[in-house]
Amino acid sequence: MMNTPLSIGVIGLGNMGQYHVKHWQDIPGATLTAIVDTNPDQLARFAAPGIHLFSSIEDLIASGTVDAVSITAPTRFHFNMAQQCLENSLHVLVEKPMTETIADAETLIAIAAAKGRVLQVGHIERFNPAAIQLMEWKKAGRLGSLTSISTERVSPMPVQITDADVILDLAVHDLDIITMITGTLPEQVSGAYTSAKLPDRADSAMLVLQYPHAIATVSVGWNSPTKRRTLTAYFEHGLVELDFIQQSAQFTPYGSERPQHVTPPTPVFPLELELTAFKSAICDRAPISVTGLDGLNALKLALCCKKS
Repeated sequence: MMNTPLSIGVIGLGNMGQYHVKHWQDIPGATLTAIVDTNPDQLARFAAPGIHLFSSIEDLIASGTVDAVSITAPTRFHFNMAQQCLENSLHVLVEKPMTETIADAETLIAIAAAKGRVLQVGHIERFNPAAIQLMEWKKAGRLGSLTSISTERVSPMPVQITDADVILDLAVHDLDIITMITGTLPEQVSGAYTSAKLPDRADSAMLVLQYPHAIATVSVGWNSPTKRRTLTAYFEHGLVELDFIQQSAQFTPYGSERPQHVTPPTPVFPLELELTAFKSAICDRAPISVTGLDGLNALKLALCCKKS
């Protein structure tokens, strides 16, 4: 166990990186001590006492100022950045998708194991109160076996996403949640997608995952005027409906007209729960909440759907 605050660096100041910068400053037992970005104007916006600013990951590593990092740069940089950090004995939280290729993800897992470092993947929906509630019902034996799951995750086109397509950016969330619920990978995956507005990337997709006794469908798109993030699951003992935006979960047992509805009394920041779990895995040796293998499995499903 660590008795001193965990020194944290954030690499990449895009939208997600800025959230990491903000919320790391609210995590007890952790201190944000460094930020990396290649844009000097962007860096200057986050200048503050006690925070070192670097233009490269090499400068960050050479400084010896951090114990762990959040990697929030674009996906195409994840592997090289995470590899450098792990090889220099830093703990790594890398945003989803963890890498662009399966081989790169496997390499990071192997390096983390060899170095004895924590490698956590940023699948933030696992920390959404709605998903947490579903898993509590499941672990308590209230749901029974799964029959089917359908998810919908749509939004307007995000201008900040310049390298990943809608499957790697959006569907990977639901593929991870479905794997968490089922506890296994599907026997068969397939997908259909289109590029309605983007010439080089899929911006709308429908994916199908086949299990021995259940089926899952994932619908994602960047062509909606509004955001929707929902999951509907039919279990042996009833229906579960999640709204990830409202952070609400509803369970309706078969034969009952009185569903159980659970919503946090005040909104929860799933990112704070995610960062706290990362810190606990390092400082308290708690189990890693979203392992490299979890990230690899979500990536495998996403890439399989793209190939089908």
